[in-house]
Amino acid sequence: MVRTIALIALFCGPLAAQAPSPRECFETFMRAVRNTDNMEPAARKLELQRCFDFDAWVEQREATDGKPLELGQRDELRREWALLLASDEFQTRWKTRTITVVEAPEPTGTEAVLTISLAAEGKRGDRFLVKLRLQADSTFWRWYAIEPLDQKAGDNPLPALTPEQRLALIAMRLAELDKAEAALAAEREALLRTRRLLLSREAEERGFGTALGSPQALARELSSALTVGDWGAFVLAHAPGARAESGRARFDAQRERGLKWAAQQAWVQPDGKALIVLQVSGQDRTRVVTLRAVKRDGRWWVEESP
Repeated sequence: MVRTIALIALFCGPLAAQAPSPRECFETFMRAVRNTDNMEPAARKLELQRCFDFDAWVEQREATDGKPLELGQRDELRREWALLLASDEFQTRWKTRTITVVEAPEPTGTEAVLTISLAAEGKRGDRFLVKLRLQADSTFWRWYAIEPLDQKAGDNPLPALTPEQRLALIAMRLAELDKAEAALAAEREALLRTRRLLLSREAEERGFGTALGSPQALARELSSALTVGDWGAFVLAHAPGARAESGRARFDAQRERGLKWAAQQAWVQPDGKALIVLQVSGQDRTRVVTLRAVKRDGRWWVEESP
């Protein structure tokens, strides 16, 4: 018997998980709105979006209007719903009312309805029909419509936002995006630094024990030649055609000024070339010079003169 079950599981896969009932899923939405579980703002926002089926809402609206939405209108309405779900007005409307599920009939296929009562303090509750649809993976019921059943229901659970409220929510969302962009930029810069470090370390290891076998070795050789005034070593550090020879007068002038050069950084770029950063110190100030280097014939060469 155990063997038979194992074979069934092997060929048929695990049984699909049973979705919570429509009522349970809607109660999940109500807990998220009221934040009874003290969720973090980002997690709560995702939970509210998970509970709402925007595509089903669009489908119903297009059926009611008798025409499809215009190009770009769907995205605009999606943003409107995101603003509404995040608004204080929407959340306050649900927090300050007594909500009761009056009827929860069995679903019909992938569609389900609930009848709820929404009552402000000291007032008679208005009844609303909640429409839900089972999501594609059959694990959750998402609501897409809340329609009044009473002819004069005045307590709309889906309030319209004023222009001021929309502007405030847009400003809040833009601030969130700015913060996210700053975090992404910082992460990108950290990854670039790590890549430079790994590429440089790899070049250093491959060129270990070889003269000018890495950008770091080239940087040290070049800074030493500039500091002590070794014209021959300076020329040999440059690639043929870099025209270091024509800069003898400038080289001598820098030597007479007593400038001190020090290798600061050197790293290999994704294109295979390297950047070398030298620090030059004089009597009046200290500055940095960045040079390009290229690898040819098993060694690194400076492509330009400092």
